Amino acid sequence: MNAKFQCIVKSNTNREYHADVDIYSSTMLKKAIESPATFIQALLERYRTTRATDYGTLLHALVLEPETVNELVAIYPDEFTRARESTAFKEANKGRFCLTLRDFVQAQNLAHKVLQQKYKGRSFHHFVAEGVSEESYYFTDPTTGLKCRTRLDLRHPEVTFDLKSTRYWDPDSFARQANDLHYDLSAYMYTFSRLLHEISHPEDFPKPAVKPFVLVSICTEAPHSVFFRPASPNFLENGKKKYENALAIIKA
Repeated sequence: MNAKFQCIVKSNTNREYHADVDIYSSTMLKKAIESPATFIQALLERYRTTRATDYGTLLHALVLEPETVNELVAIYPDEFTRARESTAFKEANKGRFCLTLRDFVQAQNLAHKVLQQKYKGRSFHHFVAEGVSEESYYFTDPTTGLKCRTRLDLRHPEVTFDLKSTRYWDPDSFARQANDLHYDLSAYMYTFSRLLHEISHPEDFPKPAVKPFVLVSICTEAPHSVFFRPASPNFLENGKKKYENALAIIKA
């Protein structure tokens, strides 16, 4: 098999994955679309989380990898205040997502709702049980020769799922967010990397094929709606154009 079509899978942690700044992720490609200066600045900064990204990571773990939750979070039994006890708790748990017991229980309930939500007549927990969670794909783009990476939330034999936490409860508002935040670029890049992996491992995938890509929208605010949004051909085509444009900017 031609080396340029090879794609390897790594079982690294989320933190290790984000530390590979010399290999381009979809997040980094989105920065290149904004401007070359924004991309360069992103290269110089270390990956930083926010409360929103931490909460999204927690939801991912509760749905896809519940065995890792204890490593990610530190649960405070009361509301956080400026009191000495709250400050001491956060200091003692640096590197972990500190949240109240009430917020953690709410996240657990939302994760349960996601797992019970039906996609094509089956509860989502069946797809989780049948798939592989949080796989990192490393590949060389065949056109530019640039090294790239993706991290698939859930690789089911028939579908690729990508969980997205959002404050929007309705599909139309989420669709606008998906466009503004370039989810189409990610969708194409993830789909492309999975296909490259199948092509480069013919012994395991004798008939490589593009798998459907489905966004799982999880509203973190009331009424906490959950819905599945399959990527349309037009959505993926737009993502392909952004992907190719971003790599061309980086290559230049």
